[in-house]
Amino acid sequence: MCLSFLRPLLSLGDGSVIAKIGPWGKISADLLDIPTTPQRLERSTIRHGVVIDSLAFSFIDKAGEPYNVGPWGGPRGDNKDTIELAASEIVKEVSGTVGVFAEDNVEYNAIASLTITTNVRTYGPFGETQSTTFSVPVQDNKNIVGFFVCAGKYVEALGVYVRSPVST
Repeated sequence: MCLSFLRPLLSLGDGSVIAKIGPWGKISADLLDIPTTPQRLERSTIRHGVVIDSLAFSFIDKAGEPYNVGPWGGPRGDNKDTIELAASEIVKEVSGTVGVFAEDNVEYNAIASLTITTNVRTYGPFGETQSTTFSVPVQDNKNIVGFFVCAGKYVEALGVYVRSPVST
């Protein structure tokens, strides 16, 4: 089962802490997670149509090594958008909607739309907005540095990794 909600993970050598928050959406699909602790999100690729079909992303880990993850989910979706973050750009909010999608007389719960907001601009919404919303805004010096999902044919649930400075 894909269930986490808020869990501090690791204190990094630079005095920051990584927390795992979420997921939002259907929590019964397979959990897909990253192999190491993220420090900076660099790129996200979202394949979408009526719902979010798949998510792939690149991040830098605590040792400064690059990682490419995904795509998580299915190969469908008529649209594919890639967000390349500038060196000074950080993700401050991930939001979207959860909904039910019917295909071949089968209903699927999925992340229906996704929006990524940075300190510079807003990307999206990707997919088609539905009525059940979720939002993960981060304050102050915190930023979103990675994702984990529950996915099968589509992205069914989404969670984030948040990096924050340690309070003194």
